Order: sequence, then structure tokens, then C-alpha cells
Amino acid sequence: MTIDEVLNSFELKQVDELEEYRKTGLTPQGVQEMLEHGKVVAEALLKYQKEEKEGLLIRLPFPVGTQVFCIEVNAADACYSCNYFNCEDYDDDRCSNPEVEDDICPAEETDEPRCNRQKWIVYSTVIRNVLVAVDLKPLVGKSVFLTEDEAQAECDRRNKEYQEKHSGSRI
Repeated sequence: MTIDEVLNSFELKQVDELEEYRKTGLTPQGVQEMLEHGKVVAEALLKYQKEEKEGLLIRLPFPVGTQVFCIEVNAADACYSCNYFNCEDYDDDRCSNPEVEDDICPAEETDEPRCNRQKWIVYSTVIRNVLVAVDLKPLVGKSVFLTEDEAQAECDRRNKEYQEKHSGSRI
């Protein structure tokens, strides 16, 4: 290839690149703004990367606004509809069932059923803020699920396990 051919090839390449640039509609000022914006984005990403390495960022198990499915014991519903439950006595144990052995009111929140009237149930809720999402993070897959089917399967498993464990009990 001669020098003239090399120069001609170089000029054609520049013309093609210039034509491609013109098709973008960008001005030199627009290109400069894009470069500055890219620099700001890159700096922000580096900052987040550094903060993540330092343990200053947390990963939420789901974004705010996500509907989740939780399981809990239906203690209050079961107790309020039970004949053994005494609504008038606020200070003492409200359950007069002699089979129930506990020191606190069974209608209060509980992690386990206290009698056969209580069972695990599924309810849904929407994550309204970051603090709730952070609080629920360790419970994901245990008592908080992203699908109703997963929650129902765990609920059924727990109810079956409770029934098997207490099958001889009258409570």
C-alpha cells in the first residue's frame, strides 16, 4: 500500500466516523455533558462499592412496596371464640382451660399454638418502608415468604407437625 492509499484510507475512515457522529445529533457540548455525567455516575458507583465493602450498605430481601406472605398463630381469633376465654379478667390468665399450661394470656402473640383451637395461618402484607424490610430479612423463608404457595406449604407443615405432636391431647 502506498502512502497516498494509506492517507486516503485514513481520510475515508474519518469521514465515516464524522458522518456517524452527525447522525447522533449530538453537539460537542452534548458530548462533553455526557462525559461529565458518566464521570459522576462512575464516582457514585465507586462510592457505593466502597461503602458495601465497609459493611455500610444492606441488601433488602425485597423492595419497599412488595407484597409478602407471613405465617403466624391465630391465637387471638381462636381464644376470643373459645368458651374458656375470660374477657372480663384483664390481670390474670384469661384462659380457664385446665389443659392449657401457661402463665400469660393465650390470646397474646405467640410463636407456637397453645391449644388445639389455635393453628398457623397465612396473611399477606405490603412492605411499607425500609425498616420493616430490614426487620423481616432474617425471617424470609421461615415465616415470611414471597409467594402465597410457599407460605401455605410452610403453614400446612407446621399445623401437621403440631397435630402429630399433640394428637393425644384433649386441648
